[in-house]
Amino acid sequence: YLWAHSIFYSRSLAIPLPSLEGKEGVVEVECLVPGLDFCNHKGSGCRSNKARGRWQLTNQSTPASGSGTGASVVELRLTRPHRQGEQIYIDYGRKSNEELLFLYGFAESDNPHD
Repeated sequence: YLWAHSIFYSRSLAIPLPSLEGKEGVVEVECLVPGLDFCNHKGSGCRSNKARGRWQLTNQSTPASGSGTGASVVELRLTRPHRQGEQIYIDYGRKSNEELLFLYGFAESDNPHD
């Protein structure tokens, strides 16, 4: 159980989805997004290079099946130019070193959220 729990939460994203059962608002659901878990973290407050990519949830207007309301897709967008073979970083969010260590197994030496 502990192994599976740590594998899931070290690679999952909190995806904002519309609330179910007709309620207003948004709920965040932990999801695994294949491929996006390859991106490492570089926080917005770091003195070193900032993240080159960010993920966003995009609603597709036409569902593939032709029925329902359409699908939501997670896209990885580059925010700055990069060279071929260069690593793409994303920002895991405003997290303290305590959160980063607990969730992902690392801490930042220049974390402004501590």
